[in-house]
Amino acid sequence: MKEIYSKFEETELSKIFDNEDFGFRKITVDRPLKLKFEINEETLELFKNSSQYINLAISKKKKEKLKNIEEAEGRKKQEQLIESLSKITKIYLDREEFLKEKSYLMFQMPR
Repeated sequence: MKEIYSKFEETELSKIFDNEDFGFRKITVDRPLKLKFEINEETLELFKNSSQYINLAISKKKKEKLKNIEEAEGRKKQEQLIESLSKITKIYLDREEFLKEKSYLMFQMPR
């Protein structure tokens, strides 16, 4: 039996089948990516709990005075972000359109 298998030849004792003979097919179904960009209380809370947002107000400076200044600037940026994002009331189904609106609002933020 081992010898027949290792030869991998059709004989009167063995037959070789293709995958198609068993009905096996690989089918890939591509569906459109459904995106939804919406700013509401729930999504703002998720954003506020994200590490990127939290880290804006955390300083790694050793000197207390510099650390306090950097953290105050970070808290100010956090407030500005929330204020700007709160102005977005439309639900976007197109990423590019949402990014344009967000970029415009971020550009309007005081520096």
